[in-house]
Amino acid sequence: MLPLNYIKVTVTLDDPPEEPKAPEPPAEEVDVVLFCDTETTGFRKGSHICEIALVRARYHKLEKLDEEEIGLLVCPPCPIPEEASAVNNITDEMVENEPAARELWGQLYPFVKDVKFFVAHNASFDIRMVKEDFQGVFFMPQDGNKFVVPIIVDTLKVAKKLWPAFPNHKLETVSEALELYKGLGGEAHRALYDTKICQCLAEKAMAKEGSFRNLARRFGKSA
Repeated sequence: MLPLNYIKVTVTLDDPPEEPKAPEPPAEEVDVVLFCDTETTGFRKGSHICEIALVRARYHKLEKLDEEEIGLLVCPPCPIPEEASAVNNITDEMVENEPAARELWGQLYPFVKDVKFFVAHNASFDIRMVKEDFQGVFFMPQDGNKFVVPIIVDTLKVAKKLWPAFPNHKLETVSEALELYKGLGGEAHRALYDTKICQCLAEKAMAKEGSFRNLARRFGKSA
């Protein structure tokens, strides 16, 4: 039996307050990085993009502040050869109703705007492809139409330097050796998956160098 002066009190607790967010670091300390991969109709001159993916990420030293991604099929101005489809599994039927590269610019520009670094595996190839298929607008500054590229970091060269013992430095080989694929969905030789593998590789190298900025100082170059 409860004592006569017993009072039952029910207390409803609100959700605990959220942890306060850390203040945004100064803009000049933030590295805005664009990771890119293109799938194409071939490797020779006259080839065209049939898929493009971008991941835009912001880093402060080794901390990733945020990221966003996009992957788009592109209708090239030529058929996709069987040998290209055998690699990337992209067929003419998949792209026949997709926009041409220039028509996608409005969707891609928010990712490209104000980036400080461009990262790709065998970057010279992707730079050439976006330069040709987007006809000079891919890194368009606000004051003109000149093709402008930020500092380029080629993860192929990074991998060769930091992991020289690998049998080769193709993206698939490096991904297997470093287990970069873990936790990622998708398939090799599709643009968004390969872009994310390239990002994981760059982040692995960043950990060795202390920040993306340091990685770029060692391996980056101007266009």
